[in-house]
Amino acid sequence: MLHPDWDLEDFKSLKKYVKKLRPEISTFSPLTPFPNLPMYKKYEERLIYNPMEYEAWSFGKVTIKPSKMSLSRYYFELLRFVLYVNVRMNSTSYMIKRFGVGTVFRMGRGSFGVVKTYLKLMFKA
Repeated sequence: MLHPDWDLEDFKSLKKYVKKLRPEISTFSPLTPFPNLPMYKKYEERLIYNPMEYEAWSFGKVTIKPSKMSLSRYYFELLRFVLYVNVRMNSTSYMIKRFGVGTVFRMGRGSFGVVKTYLKLMFKA
């Protein structure tokens, strides 16, 4: 979970930590406090979307207004981090050997979708 109160140094620190762990595949998403869960009340005043906008409440979208950077910059840092972890850390040849061409192709297609979505959200912000 990527916290809405992070600054650039926090993203850099997480990147260093993940680099040490060297995960083969990973998923990161912004903190999403769903209604009626403990963290919801804490961030209720900073919510970007109305709780009734169900399609907006996904694990990929930023739902809490970031406190230390603009929403657009936060999406940029989020995208940069996700691409680093899932594209740069492991070589394509290793991923094909480990998971097969079909899986790597599906992962690539999914990654392209994430890039497209985050770019759209970044420019909309």
